[in-house]
Amino acid sequence: MDLKSPWLKQVAQKVLFLGYLLMLRLRKGKRLIVLERTSGLGDIICCLPAYQALKQKFPDHLVIFATAKPYDQLLKCCKEIDAVYGAPPGQPFPQEKAAWLVDRHYEPHTSDERKQGGQKMHLAHAFLNDCGLPVTDWQPRISIPAHDQESAARRFDLQPGETIIAIHSGRTWPVRELPQERWPEIVRELKGHFGGRIIHFCTPAQLSDHHQPAYDLQDTQLIPGNFDIINTAAILSQCRLLIGIDSGLLHLAGALAIPTVGVFGAVNPQYRLPLGTPTKGVHATLPCSFCHHETPIKHWSTGCPHDIQCMKEISVAQVMEAVKSVLAQTSN
Repeated sequence: MDLKSPWLKQVAQKVLFLGYLLMLRLRKGKRLIVLERTSGLGDIICCLPAYQALKQKFPDHLVIFATAKPYDQLLKCCKEIDAVYGAPPGQPFPQEKAAWLVDRHYEPHTSDERKQGGQKMHLAHAFLNDCGLPVTDWQPRISIPAHDQESAARRFDLQPGETIIAIHSGRTWPVRELPQERWPEIVRELKGHFGGRIIHFCTPAQLSDHHQPAYDLQDTQLIPGNFDIINTAAILSQCRLLIGIDSGLLHLAGALAIPTVGVFGAVNPQYRLPLGTPTKGVHATLPCSFCHHETPIKHWSTGCPHDIQCMKEISVAQVMEAVKSVLAQTSN
């Protein structure tokens, strides 16, 4: 028998998941509800309000957050999560076979994922709405253990009390990226106004092979793109601010209660900025701005008919104005 065959791995995953459900059912003595979201760091964080809403709606049940590894490790750092199961990426959860153990199974999607057109509400609200749950603005927090923060601080020589500003330049979908030449200008402005340490999160492309390797910026400390998620969160939790493109890291900062400045083009920041944390969105004002919310969507992985002008029009001055505004809020 080939122990490495995809079929056998899938069977083993089903058995492990069903065993986990049975163990919880017997140990907790409660009926079970599963909330499933396996991909997209930002999407998973934006499902946390739906998890909390399910707990409130079904107080006599145990709600399980079913996700993909390594996101399960991050969710275990959220005190609102009572149970989490992490499966290998790409392995489906057996909804039908688990029906005798699970009363309800929720797998929230946005309207664009359901091919219904651009979503015109906040991502967290869209997931709540798709589950038939009341829409709220409450965002559960993620708290990284002190020993993980201390370990990351030692590794990167982060000093207690120092001013650390993080930037995130990508990589992600091309229509979300700020032109590469803007980032050295932003770094110079940050150094001139605030001094301190600037950490640069720059991840390799995950969805396409045509991107160039991550680039270094002078006067910044580069965080490796393959750094694990808990250490990434541990570093981010010690920052004063994150300036970044529309990405999962922006949502992670919000869940860590770190103020953010988000840079947007195709996506309306009103529908993406973290809830419950000081934040501000920067964008250009063009007739084609926020095209991700139109029906049909006029961009995405295939590019943009206007050469992504919405990102190219964003100035360093706009970014710095937002930075000063958010930092003024947090210093009061």
